[in-house]
Amino acid sequence: MRKSFTHSVFYKALTVSALFICYSVNMEAQVSGNVFRDFNANGIKTTAAPDPIEVGLKDVTVNAYPTTGALITTTTDTNGDYSITGGTGSYRVEFILPIGFFASNGVVSNSTVQFVVAGGTANLGVKPPTSACSSTNPNLITPKFSNGSRLDNPNEDAIIIYDHNKRGQNNTFGQVASATTIK
Repeated sequence: MRKSFTHSVFYKALTVSALFICYSVNMEAQVSGNVFRDFNANGIKTTAAPDPIEVGLKDVTVNAYPTTGALITTTTDTNGDYSITGGTGSYRVEFILPIGFFASNGVVSNSTVQFVVAGGTANLGVKPPTSACSSTNPNLITPKFSNGSRLDNPNEDAIIIYDHNKRGQNNTFGQVASATTIK
């Protein structure tokens, strides 16, 4: 009776240990984060006033390369959030941005490639080149400098406007203000 009880306890303990080991080996780590429009270019997501609230960017492809296992790919949701489960150890996380977007110059997230330990987060602030200006050929306004006194020709251009893409000396300028307007 004692022998059978000892074997029974031993085999139950062995079975529980084997299940625990299998479960532990199969536990997969998670890496998550957020891709957001970084309006102030500091790399940190702003979520409250007085700064502009930085919204998430959807449909960004996120590739994770774990040290063990195959490539894992996902995309960000409507809030810019993503979560990757699979692999263990460290990850190389790579963000594939939509055309025209680039990583902001913030100190926290200034690269589209980040290295993260399992269970960590990788956030990315992004800016489109049109965030400062929506035109690819904006009008520029500048003072026009000339030799001599402006009083000699009071209607001469003092502040001019021109297209950014125009080059050379034969450009046409628009007048914003004359010399008499400014004096």
